[in-house]
Amino acid sequence: MIVDKIYQFLEDETDFGNDEILDYFLTEVSHGFKRQFMEEKQIKATLRLSSIGKCMTQQWLNAKGYTPEPFSPRTLITFWQGDLIEACTLSLAKMAGVDIRREQEEVDILGVKGHIDGVLYENDKPVAVVEIKSMADFSFKRFSKEGIDNTFGYESQGIAYATSLGLDKVIWVATNKNTGHMDEYVHTITDEMKTELIDRSREILTFDYEDTRPPREYTPDKKGKLPLQCQYCNQKWNCYEEEGLETVINKGKPSFYVKQEDAEEVV
Repeated sequence: MIVDKIYQFLEDETDFGNDEILDYFLTEVSHGFKRQFMEEKQIKATLRLSSIGKCMTQQWLNAKGYTPEPFSPRTLITFWQGDLIEACTLSLAKMAGVDIRREQEEVDILGVKGHIDGVLYENDKPVAVVEIKSMADFSFKRFSKEGIDNTFGYESQGIAYATSLGLDKVIWVATNKNTGHMDEYVHTITDEMKTELIDRSREILTFDYEDTRPPREYTPDKKGKLPLQCQYCNQKWNCYEEEGLETVINKGKPSFYVKQEDAEEVV
């Protein structure tokens, strides 16, 4: 739908001259660089539609004002890579004749705001939300086989955007950061999905005045290793403040474990 048109465009002998799209690309790259590296990061986490599918415990900790873990240099560069790939993908799609509009438009559900990557139009009518993702090799291979999942709340993010705009499709366009391959997945959003998303949003919004912390949605394995969702959570240290966490470095990559008096040696 989108990827095929981009590939076909790049394979054809086509006039690539389009200053308007070039200006769009340079502006988006500039904004992304400024946002990631030249602006002060807010300390308090705020609820966004992009995070609506993340763990309820994380949402509660954010609502209660627990200070999230600051972004590491590696994380900031990863975000920048995502911004760059998004700008490149949207620009190539436009050059290939794909009608994508409303880039970075602000949307909301129950006052919770977010920004969409764009909306696909056909015959001058909106048909689907467009979301761009950059992925490492493992995640990309899984995406190509199974489509989008909710490991990091992406599925809920797409449902939220579609719900806010009254659409029933989300087109996820992914690029493999390791190889440059692209793929896409069309996710059809049902009324049941929309209702569940709105109910979840309402529950999260009660956390501002709810003192009882919700149970964790993800739990460590037998050795105390946090699952993938928690490894990248910026509230993991607050979440496990009582039990305590320890960091284990393996091949230069940190992993986080719950401290256990009788735990087996971590190798």
